[in-house]
Amino acid sequence: VRTTSVRTSSPATTSASTSSTGTTSTGTTSTGTSSVGTTAPRTSSTGTTSFGTSSTGATSSTTTSAGTSALDCDPALVFWLPGSSVKDSSSRGVAIAPKNNAGASAPTCGLQLFGIDNTCRLATSSWLELNASQVTNMFPTGRASRTLCGWGYRSTASSGWSWIMSYGYPQPSGAFFIGGGLGSRNRANGGGYADDIGQDNIWPPYTWGHVCLSFVESTRNATLYLNGTLIDSAVKDAWNIPSSNLLGRLGSQVFLDGPAEFLDGAIFDVRLFARALMAAEVTALYTGGIRGDRATSPTCAGTTNAGTTNAGTTNAGTTNAGTTGRSTTSAGTTSTGTTSTSTSSTGTTSTGTTSTGTTAVRTTAIRTSSTGTTSTGTTSTGT
Repeated sequence: VRTTSVRTSSPATTSASTSSTGTTSTGTTSTGTSSVGTTAPRTSSTGTTSFGTSSTGATSSTTTSAGTSALDCDPALVFWLPGSSVKDSSSRGVAIAPKNNAGASAPTCGLQLFGIDNTCRLATSSWLELNASQVTNMFPTGRASRTLCGWGYRSTASSGWSWIMSYGYPQPSGAFFIGGGLGSRNRANGGGYADDIGQDNIWPPYTWGHVCLSFVESTRNATLYLNGTLIDSAVKDAWNIPSSNLLGRLGSQVFLDGPAEFLDGAIFDVRLFARALMAAEVTALYTGGIRGDRATSPTCAGTTNAGTTNAGTTNAGTTNAGTTGRSTTSAGTTSTGTTSTSTSSTGTTSTGTTSTGTTAVRTTAIRTSSTGTTSTGTTSTGT
């Protein structure tokens, strides 16, 4: 029986092409900006003429008399009792009045006492009173720099204080004074008023002693010297002499209810300066007194300072011609647009592929004759 295979044809499939259209970007043009130049107007500065100032010379004190030292004519010397008379020999001319309590001898100056010429003799309950108004108006007050120096001779070994000079107001830290004593302590002392500095066992009675006390405004430092040698120093912030109702005394302390703490002995060369003396100057006062070459009647001849005339400098002035600004034109920058050339993407055509059917050649089975048996053939349809 023969079998025939029928061929089958698979139709071809076509893929349609796709075309993408390109995009064109249009260029942008920026227009240039032109800036117009600015002209600065000229400025002329007129010269200024400064007129010279003529300073009139001041008269400074100098010394001419024999035995007169520079400190005798120091401009800062506001009080000086040389001892030759009851008189202030400084340029201030403070009035001095000898005083004594009942039964006491009046003070006397210009004496030769205890080996020294031109001294002032003071006894218990006697003193020299300074004009209170002049003391208030002429002496250093507050915390101003000052120096008080003087010679003293203690002729007794009394148990109390013996003051060479004092001035100020009787309240704590409100006065300024020099002296010493206080019995067997043999003390050299300076104050203060209840706020003193000093040293014990250094100034015995029956001897001359040169006591000097200085105070510096800027540092508040108080320094005490005896016979040209520094013996004590301390910062005294509280020292502050009032500016009114002041008293001044030689040979006694300032008390409102009357003099007390007298020096029984002698004094000479007592000075008050409105500045703090240097140590070398203190030493010079001491050695001058010991030598006896201090001036008793100083002559301070003035030397005229002619002054310096400032002729003045004429400033002719500088003319500023001005700067003319050039006009600068900014041509502007033109930004040429950039054209993006469109790109066309050509579609791709996919050519269909035809699948050719496969023909199955049918095979015919040759029949075989089998003896005695007849086989009916079967036909199969090919696919």
